Amino acid sequence: AISAERGTLEKRLPTALIIGINKCGTGALRDMLSMHPQIAAAKGEVKYFSTGEKSQYDEGLEWYRQQMPYSYEDQITLEKSPQYFTDKDAPHRIYKFNPKTKLILIVREPVTRLISQYSNQKNLRAHIE
Repeated sequence: AISAERGTLEKRLPTALIIGINKCGTGALRDMLSMHPQIAAAKGEVKYFSTGEKSQYDEGLEWYRQQMPYSYEDQITLEKSPQYFTDKDAPHRIYKFNPKTKLILIVREPVTRLISQYSNQKNLRAHIE
């Protein structure tokens, strides 16, 4: 941890989470919010509270903290993992972690979102082949 006028700069657990559906702009929202000096946002998708094979939940809170950016106490530490919205166990895990965690939900008109997801997957397949 580094000390400064604002207090100690250290890795902190998130106080806010961006959740949603694929191709709804969760990444763009995180990028825009992270431009604000009072917000420190984790890169990528940590998926800590998810279930399934990509879950990191069993790694524990210290592992989760290490995935976060350095921040000051007066900053909001933010994480984005859209799948928390559709994961059946994520709401309970998030509440157990901190019942005061702020959730930012982003959704999109369903047909437009589906077309965007289809186009994205089609482009990914084209790069693989």
